[in-house]
Amino acid sequence: NPEAVEPLERKAEGARLWARRYFERALELAHPNAGHGPLDAVRYYLCWLDWEDGRLQEAAILGEFLARHYPESQYTPVAAKVALAAYERLYNRSRAERRKEGAENGAVDESRYEAGRLAVLAELVVQRWPDSPEAAAASQLLVNLAVRDHRLEEAEALLTRLPESNRAAAQVSLGSALWVSALEAMRTDSAKPDSLAPQRGKRAEVLLRQGLEAVSSPDRLTPAQAKGALYLAQLLLSRGNADQSIEVLENSRMGPLVFLEEGTGAAGSQEFPPHGFPTKGFAVETYKTALRAYVSVSPPERRKARAMMDALERVVAQGGDEADQRQLTRIYVSLGLQLQKQLRQLTASGQSEEAGRVAAAFEDFLQRAGERADAGDWNVRLWIAQTSQQLGEGLETGDSSNDQARIYFKQAIKAYQALLEKADQDPQFAPSPGVLLGVQQRLSDCQCHLGQYADAFAGYVDILRQKPNMLELQRAAALTLQRWGGADQRIDAIEQSIRGAMPQKNGKNLVWGWLRLASIADYAKGKAEAREKAEQADASQSPRAQPTQLRQKITKYRDLFFEARYQAILARFQAARFSQGTVRQNNLRTARRSIRSMVQLYPELGGTAWKEKFQQLQAEIEAEKQ
Repeated sequence: NPEAVEPLERKAEGARLWARRYFERALELAHPNAGHGPLDAVRYYLCWLDWEDGRLQEAAILGEFLARHYPESQYTPVAAKVALAAYERLYNRSRAERRKEGAENGAVDESRYEAGRLAVLAELVVQRWPDSPEAAAASQLLVNLAVRDHRLEEAEALLTRLPESNRAAAQVSLGSALWVSALEAMRTDSAKPDSLAPQRGKRAEVLLRQGLEAVSSPDRLTPAQAKGALYLAQLLLSRGNADQSIEVLENSRMGPLVFLEEGTGAAGSQEFPPHGFPTKGFAVETYKTALRAYVSVSPPERRKARAMMDALERVVAQGGDEADQRQLTRIYVSLGLQLQKQLRQLTASGQSEEAGRVAAAFEDFLQRAGERADAGDWNVRLWIAQTSQQLGEGLETGDSSNDQARIYFKQAIKAYQALLEKADQDPQFAPSPGVLLGVQQRLSDCQCHLGQYADAFAGYVDILRQKPNMLELQRAAALTLQRWGGADQRIDAIEQSIRGAMPQKNGKNLVWGWLRLASIADYAKGKAEAREKAEQADASQSPRAQPTQLRQKITKYRDLFFEARYQAILARFQAARFSQGTVRQNNLRTARRSIRSMVQLYPELGGTAWKEKFQQLQAEIEAEKQ
């Protein structure tokens, strides 16, 4: 009967007002020798009325008064529970106000008062009624306070006070806090790793599992528990346990996916009300986690992954503005970067077959990112092109590209060419002219991977005309000539890779070749070593990062020197193998003389890695018949 609601509410409000008047009058008229039983009842009812009317400070003070002075009263434990609830609400309200204000100008945090009163009263309740439901609620509050204030060790100790039957919520709360703490530690500067992060992660898993096991049905799942289940799935995924992560996400009792997709229990509808549950952020994080898990599991579940992308787009699109569209693109890019890291780890560990499956599932990310409304953005298109290239490089075996790697290199070439064409049509499209040179270089790199040596070399030459002293470009150009000569058995290309190509008016070659590149690298290394020595001799110089940077340069130039000398000898040996007669003999003789000279001049040959390469090449050259 909706029409009766308002009159009934007025009647109830009037009844509360009269009740308060009579209770207050009763306290005024009470005889000093009156028994505490009736007075305790009056104080309890007033405490409850204060709570009902939103007079939180009065409710808290009156309930705490009873807890301190009349612990034997039957009304006191319940009044203490009301006081705890009042202090907690005051504490949460104060924290929210401080966050809203931004705690500017070093103002005193007023929430500390409520937090202190709450902690003192909770401790009192636990001590006076240790086996009561009120004590369990107080212990839960103490755990929550410790978690909120990041006193995680104290929260762990407080957890043991709770009866096992009442620990579930606190375990989930503490486990969630430990995981967030471990996650933040892992994201900090790797130069100062947090040694406790692994232990927190392990303990978080134990607590989350224990707390969530107590959930008997989705109807009992609270927002905090749903978030805890999501954290558990993320934790397992971070350890590479994608299959276990999926088990948690799809769990019929506590799975966040079940919670969202079936709309059961507290999840409600898919509308995501502003103050309801689930929130839009929870849904986005759940679908992101599931998407990554489905792609990471072996073998990847591409159908489910695509369904998660559809769900993400539905949720994010509820805002309907450009910011939401950009958010979705950022999500794809972020997940793509995580998968790139996973792909590199698989490739480095020799799991090429698994890397291929992850790379195949990666195609869906690139396709979705390319279909976004803001996919015309320079950064998005460049990321798609670079990712395709990196996928190809990750799937390469040795110096050759397999069929799957070639597919990605072709995609990258197409994407880079489209960027250059767009920039040619619209001068404002690229952030700066310099980035176009980087795109051209990457385009040539991909063409070289595919054996399109003529196109790759032409691209390198175009850049060298503007930046002739770029050592990395000179290296790429020499390597392209060497591979081109080896693939087509062209002596002239091999010779150019060694001695240079593209003579200029000044008599020097635009493309240096391996021998001049080695000389330039050796000269640069010598200058860097001299500078380092001079700085070390300057006793007045305080320790700074400069010596480390110089050492990195020295290492870089040293490696380039030995690589250039190695490649020059290798190129001679390659030419000898596919040539005949005098040409073969001359190339083979030069290769033997050069490598013997390197071994004599540089016994260590630049370190273990280069020494092994030189020794293996020398053995092959010496074994070759004249």
